Amino acid sequence: MGTSHGDPACISITVAATKFSLPLENCSHGNVGATNDGTRVFYAEGYRKLRPTLVVRAMFNRPANIASIRYQLTGTSYVVSCACASGSVAFGEAFHRVRWGETDMAV
Repeated sequence: MGTSHGDPACISITVAATKFSLPLENCSHGNVGATNDGTRVFYAEGYRKLRPTLVVRAMFNRPANIASIRYQLTGTSYVVSCACASGSVAFGEAFHRVRWGETDMAV
């Protein structure tokens, strides 16, 4: 089902999103500051004053996206956030994706 080992197209990334998970531009849960600022602007000044990049800056799946882009991984990109179980769930997801042949390798 996958392609040859080492091909970036068959390497998946699963990220356990906790506030300490990745040193990738401080973005484990998206940009909480951008979300908070956007909420404040929306209620104080209306939707027309929101920055057009707000959604992109606040995306929850940003850590996996940044890692995929940085390391040129074009396989499945997946973010898990479930409190203290995030790491266990992320490892389990990566294991099952390899086991079921959805990908050859997982990060």
